Amino acid sequence: MRVHLALIGHKGEPIHAIYSHFAPFRHCDSWLNEHYSGVERFEVDSTGEAARVAAQKTGGAAIGNKQAAKLYGLDILEFPIAQDVENVTRFFVLGHGDGNAASGKKTSLVVSLHNIPGSLFSFLKPFKDTGIDLSRIVSRPVAGHPSDCVFFVDIAGTEKEDAVRKALEAVRQTSIRIKIVGAYPVLPRFDS
Repeated sequence: MRVHLALIGHKGEPIHAIYSHFAPFRHCDSWLNEHYSGVERFEVDSTGEAARVAAQKTGGAAIGNKQAAKLYGLDILEFPIAQDVENVTRFFVLGHGDGNAASGKKTSLVVSLHNIPGSLFSFLKPFKDTGIDLSRIVSRPVAGHPSDCVFFVDIAGTEKEDAVRKALEAVRQTSIRIKIVGAYPVLPRFDS
């Protein structure tokens, strides 16, 4: 989803505090500095939480979406507000199933590799060799083991395809662990 952010609050009230998640604050930093440089900013867990808090505060405003304004009885004060970077959020519908949707277009993996030189290359090469696109690879440190990482990987296709199955068989040989989180269709991007 391409997210268009709004400044939401109480129409006619001077703004004394702006609430939002840290990411929208970063996305809209230049705009906020230009229009609300003297207003204090408070980070909360989500833009939904920001709207809820702003609705309860005199002079409170939030950076969020128009739906949150409606949900919490706030007014849309500015829309869209300028963003320094494109704001795209991915959503998943989760449920029980075989984890390998027949209509899948993408598969998500969680991968643990040996902490040795070349282990990431050994993991990536079978995908290159079979022509499988890796659309996302993110590393995160393992809790309690800061020198070890786990990788979150999105690949084009599913295990029902020969090339994907062949690549996964090859990477299982060199990985500590591979967990297929699921396979799913990918819908076209839409705007909020």
